[in-house]
Amino acid sequence: QSTWGNRLFKMQVWSLDKRSLALFRVSLSCSILADVLLRMGDLEAHYTDDGIFPRALNLSHLNSYSFSLMFISGTSFFALLFFLFTIACTFALLIGYRTCLSNFLVWACINSIHVRSILVSNYGDNMLRLLLFWSLFLPLGSYFSIDKMRQDISTHRQRDSTAHAENRDDIETVALSPVVNGLHTFCFLIQLAIVYWFTALLKSDPEWHEEGSALYYALNIDYYTTSIGKLLLLLPPSFLSMLTRAALIFEYFGPCLFLSPFLTANLRILAVVLFSMMHLTFSLCFTLGIFSFFFISAFLALLPPTFWGYLDAMCRRRRLLGKDICIVYQHGVKAFWSIEAEAVVYCLKTFLVLPYANVERILDGELQPVTVTVNAHPTPSPYRSLFMSSPLTFWCFHRQLSNPISSFNDESTVDSEVRISEYQEASTLLRRKLHQREPDSKVSSSSANSDVPNKVPIESPPTNKQPFKSVSRLLRNLLLVCCLVFIINCNIQSASSFRDPLQSVRFLYPISYLGSGLNLVQEWGMFSPGPPRDDGWFIVRGSKVNSTLKDVDLFRQYREGRSELIWDKPLCGRCAMQNPRWLAVWVNVWTIVSSQNEPLYPLVNGLASFFCRFSNQLATVYQQQIQNVTVTFMREHTEPNFQPFKIERFDLWVARCGLRKQADFQNNNID
Repeated sequence: QSTWGNRLFKMQVWSLDKRSLALFRVSLSCSILADVLLRMGDLEAHYTDDGIFPRALNLSHLNSYSFSLMFISGTSFFALLFFLFTIACTFALLIGYRTCLSNFLVWACINSIHVRSILVSNYGDNMLRLLLFWSLFLPLGSYFSIDKMRQDISTHRQRDSTAHAENRDDIETVALSPVVNGLHTFCFLIQLAIVYWFTALLKSDPEWHEEGSALYYALNIDYYTTSIGKLLLLLPPSFLSMLTRAALIFEYFGPCLFLSPFLTANLRILAVVLFSMMHLTFSLCFTLGIFSFFFISAFLALLPPTFWGYLDAMCRRRRLLGKDICIVYQHGVKAFWSIEAEAVVYCLKTFLVLPYANVERILDGELQPVTVTVNAHPTPSPYRSLFMSSPLTFWCFHRQLSNPISSFNDESTVDSEVRISEYQEASTLLRRKLHQREPDSKVSSSSANSDVPNKVPIESPPTNKQPFKSVSRLLRNLLLVCCLVFIINCNIQSASSFRDPLQSVRFLYPISYLGSGLNLVQEWGMFSPGPPRDDGWFIVRGSKVNSTLKDVDLFRQYREGRSELIWDKPLCGRCAMQNPRWLAVWVNVWTIVSSQNEPLYPLVNGLASFFCRFSNQLATVYQQQIQNVTVTFMREHTEPNFQPFKIERFDLWVARCGLRKQADFQNNNID
C-alpha cells in the first residue's frame, strides 16, 4: 500500500537516473585512482611508523569509535600492499565488477587511509568519504558494468529458453527502467545541498558580506594560488568584490536548482553545468589537487533522463549506439585465448555502449566465432565495425558505418575481386544459418513462428526467494534515517558554539556514536569565517654539530634533492609546499602552534622527529650528523588594498633529534 512516506520519496525531485549513477561511478573511481597514486609518492612519510605520524601518535588523538585497517602494521611493505589493494578494489568499482562489494571495500580502504594520517586530509577527502558512504545504497552497477553484462547474459539465456518464453515481457520491463528514487536518493541529494548551505552559513566575516574582499585575500595566498589565479588580481577591486558576493549567493541558492520540484530536469542540467564550471574555476585558480573532481563527480549523478534522451537521439542520428547492428556468435567457441565468444560479445556491447545492438547465437561451426552484420549484411571486420558504431571510439574513424562492401573499395590489391566473392559467399552462408532451424530442437509454438535464430535451451537458475526482504529494507531505511539525523546535527553544531559532534542532545547519543564510527563527522569551513591572511613558506633548518658548517634545509632536500638554506621568498609559493598533501600538513601545523592547541602538540613532535630520522639517513651527504632541527614559518601577512607587507620569521618547533621542545613563539621581522 502507498503511504505518505512512499509518495514523498517517489517524487520526481528525489529521482536519479541509473545511467547518471553509472557515470558518477566511473568518474569517482577515476578520481580515486588519481588520488591514491598521488598519495603513494609520500607513502613512507605519511603512512608508516617511520614517517611523520606513527600509529601510536595517531591512536592517541583519535576517538575510540574511529577505525583504520592501516593500524594493523606500520611497515612500508604493508602500506604498499594496502594501497595496491585499494587500487584493485577501485578498478573493480570502475568496471562495475561486484559493484556493491567493491564499493564497500573502497569505502573501507579510503576511510582507513584518511584516518591513518589525520593532518594530511582536507575538505575534499571528507566529501569523498561521504560520497562513497551514500553510494553504498545506490544502484551504481545498473549500467556500463560487468554486473550489467552478466545480467544481460542471464536475460538473453532466459529469453532463449523455451521454458521461460512467457517471462520475456517482465524481464524487458525490469531491464529498461532507468530511474531510481527513495529514501537513499533523498539522503544523497540532501547531503549534497548541506555542503553548500553550511559552507555559506559559516562565512560570517565582513570580508564576505560588507567588504566583499574575500576573493582578494584568497588570491594573495601564494601557496594556494596558481598563476591563473594571480591574473585575477589584475582585475578592478570592484569586480573582485562582485565575484565574492556572487560566489556566496550561489552557495546559498545554487542547491535549490537541483532540489526544485518545478522544471526539475532543466534546472538540474543547469545546476550540473554551473556547479561544474565553478569547481573547474576553483581548480584553475587554486592548488586543490583532486578536490574539485570529487564534487564534479557528485553532480554527474544528477543528470536527468532528459539529458540521456537528447544524447541518445543525437547518437542515433549518427548511426551510433549499435543501431542497425546484429552481433552473431557461436555457442561454446573461444574467441580470444580461453575467453568464450559470448563473454567477448557482451563485454564489447557493454563497454562500447551499444544498447541497440542485437545479439544472436548460432550452433553451427562453419562461421567465425563472432560475426557482425550491418543492415543484414555481414562485415569483413567485425570488431572494427563495433568500434565504428560506439559513441566512445567513432571519432577515431573518418567515415560512418555504412554498407560493409564499401570497405573493399579503398583497396587497390590484385585479389580484391577474390575477397569480394569470398565476402559474398560468407554473407549468403550467414543468412542461411540465421534463418534455418534445427529439426531436433524442441521449440514452442510461440517461438517457432518468430524470426529468432537457432537457440540452445538453457535452464535458468531458480529465482532466489528473499523472505527477509522487507526486514532488510526496514533496517536499511533505519540506518539511513540515523545517518541523516547525525549529519544534520553535526552541521548545526558546527555553525553554533558547539564543536564536538558527540556533545549533543541525550537521545542523540547512540546516533552520534554510530556517525562517528562511520566517520561521517563533517564541517564545511572552507575559507570560513573568513579567508586566511597569513601567507608564507616553511623551512626545516638543520644545524650541524660543528657550528662553523652551514645549515641546511631538510624539507628542500626532501622535495628537491638540494639542501641549500635560502631564506628568501620562493618564486613559486605552491611549489615550495611539494604537493597538496604536504600543504595540508604545513597549514595544520601552523594552525596548531599559532592557536596554541597544546593537545595536538605531539603531532608537531612527530613532524620534527621525521626530519631528524631523515637527516640521520643522509648523514653521509652532509658529512656530519644534524644536531638540531628547527621548523620555521616565514609569515607574510596580507594587508588590504595592496598595501606593502613585511615578512616575519616564526620558529615553531625545535628538535635536538632525541629531545624535542616547542620553540619560544617569537617573531623576527625581516626587511
